[in-house]
Amino acid sequence: AATAAPAVQRGFDVWRAKCLKCHRLDGAGGRVGPELNRPVSVLDYWQPAMLRRWIRSPQSIREGSPMPPVPLSDRALDDLLAYLRDRAPTPPSQAAP
Repeated sequence: AATAAPAVQRGFDVWRAKCLKCHRLDGAGGRVGPELNRPVSVLDYWQPAMLRRWIRSPQSIREGSPMPPVPLSDRALDDLLAYLRDRAPTPPSQAAP
């Protein structure tokens, strides 16, 4: 969106270039990897440090993972997480019943 923070806009660019081919976000995207926002955002069950490690080196966390390493700079990872945070639904623990 035009009014999004610069980090969120850059994060969308990272998402589009590095993640969209395999992963879905809100139902749109690839079908190789899992959906990252439904029913719960990946940010609700991964700590940021572990998610960063996973993105950069999936095999260091899960031997045999089909996900390839995605070498991103610290800034690109910050931006990607800002974008995912911006798109995240209300966490289940905070949603109205």
